[in-house]
Amino acid sequence: MPISSKLSRFTRARGLKYPLVCLPYAASFREKDRRFTSFVNLADEEGHRDLRLQFSKDELALADRDRLREDLRLLYVALTRARHTLWVGFAAVKAGNSTACISHKSAAGYVLGGTDPIDAADWLAPLQQFCV
Repeated sequence: MPISSKLSRFTRARGLKYPLVCLPYAASFREKDRRFTSFVNLADEEGHRDLRLQFSKDELALADRDRLREDLRLLYVALTRARHTLWVGFAAVKAGNSTACISHKSAAGYVLGGTDPIDAADWLAPLQQFCV
């Protein structure tokens, strides 16, 4: 069964369809950064949550992976709700004064290009494949 049929059947069963869906900031995200993060909430192997006020660099990376996982879930929900039309805005995201594109860290960037950094000018090809 094609993926589109499975997605259609899932959303139809849930009844969460909208005539138009607009995602103007699909490439935006809020990365976990030590400067702005005062705690992390991590899950262990059994799924129990542990709140940590003092955390290591590795634990911060795990918290950012959890952030990406939740962003992917929300992106999936948004992409599967349009009944007639879906508009998705995607931009090359840069942080601060840096010239490096960090769009690959967003859920949309992860879906389109994976985990490797992609230059801002090179996003056109993955976006065109997505539109087909």
